[in-house]
Amino acid sequence: MVIVALGSLVGMYFHVSHNIAVIQLKNPSLSFSNALWPAIKGGAPLMAPGVLFLAGILGIAATYKHPKLKIANKFKD
Repeated sequence: MVIVALGSLVGMYFHVSHNIAVIQLKNPSLSFSNALWPAIKGGAPLMAPGVLFLAGILGIAATYKHPKLKIANKFKD
């Protein structure tokens, strides 16, 4: 689940960076701060990697300190 959450953060970065590149290509005089909000809502939206990130975090939270994981760790000793 950690790999899924980290991978979705990379996806968020690529979506936003691509959207900023497209927005600045259309309007080169636009500053980064003015292009950020349209980039978040842009053609490659953040919803897909954002939902994947939330699923990863929920998976981590659901298994955090789970009793079955403690039993599995006892056999390793």
